[in-house]
Amino acid sequence: MSDEQGRDLNALATRPELAEHLQWAWQAFWDLNGDRQVGFGQGPIMWVSIDAYGRRYRYRDERFDRLVVLIKRMDSAYLTETASSKPSDKSKA
Repeated sequence: MSDEQGRDLNALATRPELAEHLQWAWQAFWDLNGDRQVGFGQGPIMWVSIDAYGRRYRYRDERFDRLVVLIKRMDSAYLTETASSKPSDKSKA
């Protein structure tokens, strides 16, 4: 793929393909991404939000359990990545 100037973007060319059977979980994660506790930093996606999402889309039993596990794992990775990409406060001292 290319940007507006016609340059190839390596990040887009080498991005992994998401398996079709996981598309629903990826969509759920991004739908829930804005439902976080906010304080001194970004908190995790709230359980009540995952529960409401599961009820709204009628995810029950094993599918709901799978939703919870996948959202929590993706959220953990997301929070780790976003925290490591922030500049250190030590440089401001």
